[in-house]
Amino acid sequence: MHTEYLKEGNLQAPLCVDCHGSHDIQPITQMRTQISQFCAGCHASVHTSYQSSVHGVAVEENNSPDAPTCVECHGAHDVRGPRQASFRYESVEVCANCHQTRR
Repeated sequence: MHTEYLKEGNLQAPLCVDCHGSHDIQPITQMRTQISQFCAGCHASVHTSYQSSVHGVAVEENNSPDAPTCVECHGAHDVRGPRQASFRYESVEVCANCHQTRR
C-alpha cells in the first residue's frame, strides 16, 4: 500500500527510513516492541486499539515472541489492509497461522 501511495504522488507515504532509520539501520525483527510505534505515526487510532488488545499487551508488556505485531498480520514491505478484498479473504488463513485448533 505504501508504495502504491508513493506512485500516486502522495509525498506523505512512508519511506524506508521511516521504519528502519537512516544511519543505524536495524532489521525489524530486532525491534519488535517498536514496530507498532512506527505504524502509530500514521495509524494512531488503529494503534490505540492494538495497544489495548491481547496482542498489543503481549508485545508491549511481555515482548512475547508469539504475539503478532502489525507486520505479522499486515506485512512489512507488501503491506495489506482491511480495505483490500484480498486481505479480508486471506485474514482467516493469516489468523490461523497462530490460532489453529489443537486436537
